[in-house]
Amino acid sequence: MRSTRARTPAVVLVAAFTLVASCTSGGGENLAEPATTSASTGTTTRADDTDAATDTTVDAGETTATTSATPATRGPDLPQVDLGEFNIGHGRMSEELVELSWTSVEGDEVTHRVHRVPTIGTDPATVDLTTAPLVYSGPDTSFTDLDAPAGEFWTYVLEIDADGATADRRAWTSVLTVTDETPPAPITGLTATVGDDGVLLRWDPSDDDVEFGAYAVLLVADDGTATYLGGGASVGETSFLDDRPPTGSATYRVQAVDYHDNRSTAEITVEVG
Repeated sequence: MRSTRARTPAVVLVAAFTLVASCTSGGGENLAEPATTSASTGTTTRADDTDAATDTTVDAGETTATTSATPATRGPDLPQVDLGEFNIGHGRMSEELVELSWTSVEGDEVTHRVHRVPTIGTDPATVDLTTAPLVYSGPDTSFTDLDAPAGEFWTYVLEIDADGATADRRAWTSVLTVTDETPPAPITGLTATVGDDGVLLRWDPSDDDVEFGAYAVLLVADDGTATYLGGGASVGETSFLDDRPPTGSATYRVQAVDYHDNRSTAEITVEVG
């Protein structure tokens, strides 16, 4: 459904960018709650064939990206990030600190252990935690790391002891230790094509001044609540097929998200017969 940039681990945007609120892998993002809005006007077309996407090279600022000919599609309705019975996510992250929080498991005596390992070239699912640097151990479900080297990607791996038994499962989150409050470039050129296969969304590539994270596609209800459908983790994945659209008026929100959960947003409304 989506590809992952070479710099980032495969878990980056399971929710990514993955984004359960304040407790997800790849960064604590709640995709139904945009942090910033920079809406642009889209257009709607109707076609019989929604597979008509073609390769197009677009210059997006300093990034030249080729749009995806095969759109990402809505995936199965799975939990965003829940590796076993616990997960971990980040809040603020900068050169000075990384805020971490996580869910726990039930038990009378529970100990949480957080390890910090380099993200690049590291698979957190297989890292040997007996040799990985331990940055926190205790009963709390939050920790602020004041010693993470700045300007780098780091992965925090969480394991839990419950009632004397080491949890076999792990959870992790990836962070970028820089200060970034600027959203990605606005989403432009958003179109929606209604066809026999569903609603095909297309847009122009975005970009980010620090590190692009992912595109997020959401379906907006009449009351304003938004449901995350999916997206792509590459700047060039600029199309999405909703193969289960609602009947009637449907509003879609497309967001460009960076590693610090800054977002640029565009919306489009389409009539589905």
